Amino acid sequence: MKFYNRIKELAYLDKIQSKAAQAAYFTILLGRRQVGKTALIRHYLNSADIPALYFFVSKKNSSALLEEFAEILSVQLPLLKQTRLESFDAFFSVLFDFLQQTPAIVVFDEFQNFQQVDPAVFSILQKFWDTRKDNLKGHLIIIDSIILLMRKIFEDEKEPLFNRPTGKLRIEAFDLETIRLILEDHQLAPPTALLNYYALFGGIPRYYFLLERAGLFGRELDEIIRGLILEPNALLREEGRQLVIEAFGKESAVYFSILAAIAGGNTQLSQIASQSGVAVTSASKYLDELASVYQIIERRDPVPANSARKNGRYYLSDNFLAFWFRYVYRNLSTLEIANTSYLSQIIQKDLANYLGPMFERLVQQRFVELNRKNQLPFPATQIGSYWDRGQTQIDLVAWSEHERQCLVGECKLSSKRLDNNDCNLLRQRGALVRQKTHCENLHLGFFTADEASEDLRGQLKEQGIQLFTLPDLFDTEKLAGLTK
Repeated sequence: MKFYNRIKELAYLDKIQSKAAQAAYFTILLGRRQVGKTALIRHYLNSADIPALYFFVSKKNSSALLEEFAEILSVQLPLLKQTRLESFDAFFSVLFDFLQQTPAIVVFDEFQNFQQVDPAVFSILQKFWDTRKDNLKGHLIIIDSIILLMRKIFEDEKEPLFNRPTGKLRIEAFDLETIRLILEDHQLAPPTALLNYYALFGGIPRYYFLLERAGLFGRELDEIIRGLILEPNALLREEGRQLVIEAFGKESAVYFSILAAIAGGNTQLSQIASQSGVAVTSASKYLDELASVYQIIERRDPVPANSARKNGRYYLSDNFLAFWFRYVYRNLSTLEIANTSYLSQIIQKDLANYLGPMFERLVQQRFVELNRKNQLPFPATQIGSYWDRGQTQIDLVAWSEHERQCLVGECKLSSKRLDNNDCNLLRQRGALVRQKTHCENLHLGFFTADEASEDLRGQLKEQGIQLFTLPDLFDTEKLAGLTK
């Protein structure tokens, strides 16, 4: 699959590279497994105008890894072919001698594996960096997926490499524009395609690469789910388990319980604690960590925000994990006896219940992306959903505190079932938000995942309600109609 996006990330790396000709820089590159960290760096190295060395830290014994690293170094230092590196101390000595003479980019991928190969590497690297960085030229880049271990290595003041990096770059999932471009490049233009692929794979580049390699782009959703996730040898069948175990190690059982509880529809702290069997005080700590450090879940508060923040809810922010925990983890016994057909039927019957909230998430995410680019009809200060302790739920609220404008929207998978009851309910919800925000200009809208007739648009507009389909979210001229 071709390389997509990463404009900001490449610009950051290019900026450092321009400075690295005169001084030494040390960057940590973080991100979720499969988010495209290595692909980004390989693309960057291919276009670099200074020498580049890429070292993948595999879980070999130290002698074998040193031999591999020496071979890579010998490309830049041919004389090294005659020398055997006996230790990592010798390896870093040669590497830093090279950087002292030649500005270069040096990358260590899966850096955390040194913990198993030879933990002394962290102290060795610290020694060479501290004593020689002022005389070096180049850019040292560390790539890692295990955020907990990276925090310990670089943010624990008791560790050798504490506070040594000069910069940090976190790689995020692709935005909706990029996902849509990938789908269009594979001749998938219908709006439902974006929702289906987004709901399953989010913006994780590796999953789209696997789709392409398996020839599954454009196939029926059931075939995609079975081929990549459910079948005994499916490439993503164990993906959720591997993500959690890799991230949390010995504590993974607790995190499995918490994530499964959230995926099962338990969004409040007390519900999650009860369902997962974790004490409320401990659950709060785990949830904060999952949200702020790992960004696997997110805490949402109602919009307009309540300063007390006592009504927050938790959701899996990673779409693939949301799907995996909802359907795969919950049905492991069924999969163990290879009854994929039965599980596939279960998923198909329930899929609309999963896609509904995912469509709400997609619409909210699109509004956030447009707001960051100043492409909404009014600049929003808050974007999200609204709920209260009663039965009121509002899918989308975009509120501009400074301009006193507010959009209240409802998301529907299909426009065909919209009726007067939906319109009346939307007006009631709009009135509630107006009361809470004291907004001067209230806009009402329906968002649908399917196509909508011009007749329906016209009928709703006569009632002061705009209708937007999924393609409309990528048409700034149509979105301007929000305020008309």
